[in-house]
Amino acid sequence: MTKKPLIYWILALMIAPLFGTGTVANTANERSYEFAESAIELFNNGDYRGAIIQLKNALQQYPRNPTARMLLGRAYLRLGEGELAERELLLARRTGAHPNLILIPLGKTFLLQRKYKEIFDQIRPGQRGSRIEAEVLGLRGRAYLAQRDVKKAELAFREAARLQRGKAFPLLGLARTYSLQGDLDEAEGFVDKASALESNNSAVWYEKAEIRRARQDNPGALKSYNKAIDLQKNHIPARLGRASILVQLRRDEEALVDIEYVRERAPRETRVAYLHSIVLTRAGKINEAQAILTEAENLLKKRDPEFVRNHPSSLLLLGVIGHARKNYEDSFHYLNRYIKFDPNHAGSRKLLGSMFLRKGEAWSAIKVLKPALQLAPKDPEILTLLGNAYMRVRQYSDATTMLERASALAPTRASIQTQLGLSKIASGQTKDAEDNLEAALKLSPDGSRPDLLLGLFHLKKGEYDKALKTARLITEKNPLNPFAFNLAGAAEMGKGNLAAAREQFETAIQIDANYAPAYFNLAKLDLAEGKIDDAKARYDTILSIRPKNIKAMEELARVAMSQNELSEAISLLKEIAVLDPDAIKQQILLMDIYLRQKKLDTALNMARDLEITHPTDPDVVTALGRVLLLANKPGQAAIRFRRLAEISPQRPEALRQVAIMQENARDIDGARDTLKKAAALNPNYLPVQTALIRFEARSKNIETALELTNGLREAHPDFRGGDLVAGELYMRARRYKEAIAAFTAAAEKDRKFDAVGRLYDAKFRAGETEDAFKLISDWVTENPDDFAAKRVLASAYRRTGLVDKAIDLNQTLLSKFPNDTALLNNLAGLFQKTGDKRAFEFAQKAYRLAPQHPVTLDTFGWILVQRGDAERGLVLLRQAFTRAADSPEVRYHLAVALNLTGRAKEARDELEKALEIGGEFDGVKDARLLLRKLKGG
Repeated sequence: MTKKPLIYWILALMIAPLFGTGTVANTANERSYEFAESAIELFNNGDYRGAIIQLKNALQQYPRNPTARMLLGRAYLRLGEGELAERELLLARRTGAHPNLILIPLGKTFLLQRKYKEIFDQIRPGQRGSRIEAEVLGLRGRAYLAQRDVKKAELAFREAARLQRGKAFPLLGLARTYSLQGDLDEAEGFVDKASALESNNSAVWYEKAEIRRARQDNPGALKSYNKAIDLQKNHIPARLGRASILVQLRRDEEALVDIEYVRERAPRETRVAYLHSIVLTRAGKINEAQAILTEAENLLKKRDPEFVRNHPSSLLLLGVIGHARKNYEDSFHYLNRYIKFDPNHAGSRKLLGSMFLRKGEAWSAIKVLKPALQLAPKDPEILTLLGNAYMRVRQYSDATTMLERASALAPTRASIQTQLGLSKIASGQTKDAEDNLEAALKLSPDGSRPDLLLGLFHLKKGEYDKALKTARLITEKNPLNPFAFNLAGAAEMGKGNLAAAREQFETAIQIDANYAPAYFNLAKLDLAEGKIDDAKARYDTILSIRPKNIKAMEELARVAMSQNELSEAISLLKEIAVLDPDAIKQQILLMDIYLRQKKLDTALNMARDLEITHPTDPDVVTALGRVLLLANKPGQAAIRFRRLAEISPQRPEALRQVAIMQENARDIDGARDTLKKAAALNPNYLPVQTALIRFEARSKNIETALELTNGLREAHPDFRGGDLVAGELYMRARRYKEAIAAFTAAAEKDRKFDAVGRLYDAKFRAGETEDAFKLISDWVTENPDDFAAKRVLASAYRRTGLVDKAIDLNQTLLSKFPNDTALLNNLAGLFQKTGDKRAFEFAQKAYRLAPQHPVTLDTFGWILVQRGDAERGLVLLRQAFTRAADSPEVRYHLAVALNLTGRAKEARDELEKALEIGGEFDGVKDARLLLRKLKGG
């Protein structure tokens, strides 16, 4: 990521007064950002609907709020609303959001809408940082895959993997590329590599599940889907995949949890309708099943015909619906086109074969079914269809062979009714879909208004009055529909009418005492109002309805922990472990409770048991190592941490953390080896290189540290950051002469003020005070009209303790340019250092002159934070970040404000990104210290 030179911001500030919006606008602006800040917390907690509500409030206050526009686009994106997301992201870009914050989300909206041309035209490689460039290539690779251009897709993903060797997403892209070509072994190899890098990435586990499912390993697929959802509860594709397998296994009650979740949160997701129709048909609710399929068909047919024509999933779904409604002509048309996109889809061939037989075209049926049998040799339905086809063309020997094989595979079935698996279609997988369609095939055409989908659509858009109107329409048709009252309750919650919301949820339960969503919503209201006992009663009721509902059990455990009822929490977490032995997160949480109770032996025994069943799980190994350290068994802990280093061989940051644990376990050699491995994986990853250098320095191996530093500089001769790292090492060793040489090299490669500033510091510490001042003074002399250079000279005064001279210089300049925003901004910082109350006044004046500029926002916000007003400071610093996302100093200030307002995780993320950008900035050492503290180092 490229950091803009200081002169860029200074010149911009000189122009800024022409575009000031005034005090009144500032007030509305700040109120807008307060709403946006609240939305960010909701968004980070996965409450995208709640975030959208707050963001719309923010935009009512100030429609040109780029932070709100940007986050609104991302929230719509998470909810699958591609068109709305695209609109908001484009507005965010027009209102000043940094392009690097918009590029990738915008590309994802294009991908969601199948706008592949827009991806190729607008999401193009450039001169950005390696992280963003890799993501750009990843998006382009996915677009190529969608167009079945596997060669270009592979090239894009491989280049992305080269740029981001420590990231999983390029490897997952390669896995999809090979999976599409039918090479599941190669695909699984890439997924395994991705898992080694990011074992807690839900996308990794989703891809594992898809491959295992393609191998017809349902238990393995379910385990991986469970892990993906455990890591990201709102992972819609994983929930669809899991539900489809559960439906296939006739575990309908469990499947309904995911089906209801998806239908409520993604009402435009047509694939889930097919799963729901199967479950309803099995329950004898034929009319409801028909209505759901009709709604899905209506949604699909409302799309642009050209889009449907070139969208394989839509073709497949419409083909299935047509067959289910006995509209065979349409079904044949859609499936015949679909098979051109995916000739290796056995399920679509099976359905086409049945329709050829219906039309009396037996030879055509054989032609389409023989490849299907090669794809699925143990499918009794394909065998039955082929047997019937061979009978019709009088090839009796072949017919007998096919039918005998079918009978052996399904000896208890009087006839083969399955044609295609709705459950696998619903997951979005377009290979080997052979699940049961008996429910859908019983349905007959019967239209029904898609009221349920419409109500959820309005709810997602924040159109609460329209959602309430839809709920009333549903109740007019069916007064005993609990969904309608749950919908009305959600709408009332959105409007802030909590009492009315509660009444609606309670009515839903009166209608259907087993309606779990209403209980969850009531529990949410209870907790918000401090009614802990009532919330617990709701969760207990859910468990009486669905005794194995892990979500309700976990919520009860968390409530118990919040009330310090640890025995109750322990009991619940133990029960979860029995229900799902792979629920590692909950078991580690249980272990932490034991540690809180000072039951070290119990925690240790539990960790050892987990190690037996999950010896290669990084979380388990980490937990055991941590407990062993607490038990004063550093040798045994070191053994686990070495294994942890082997589990994640290509994850530099993870290995750096392992090295820290190894050092804590006194495994010095192991820590060194781990850091070396991490450094070899990604020579461009500066935190690991620096950690190795510092490790050697702590071990008093100064020559080794210098050798590593020089290696970094040799590997990247044009990268001035290597010189800066060397300079820092020399500075810590108080070898100022050598530090001067390193910083001089950095300045010679690119004579920017940041290098000159470091060089000044080294010269000053070396006692070369005159040379230090001469360095900056000469620059000003050589560039007498360089306004920014004079600011740096004033900064040089400040850094050497000559704050008065710095103030005098800035004030002299201010007398010539009384409304110069940059000078006002600089003086605000200087006054803050001297405790001069004018700091607030000058910062506020600069802010009022340039209320949209990142520099004034940063300075004023930072002063507010230092004055103890972290809440308001955070509002301003967030605005600064939105406009200057490539500034590490702004990210650092934002992180401090987040930490002071109790948002430590977000603070840690911002600190990591600030230091990842690279380069020195005012406060960089404090940033590193704070990051180490937040990481527990």
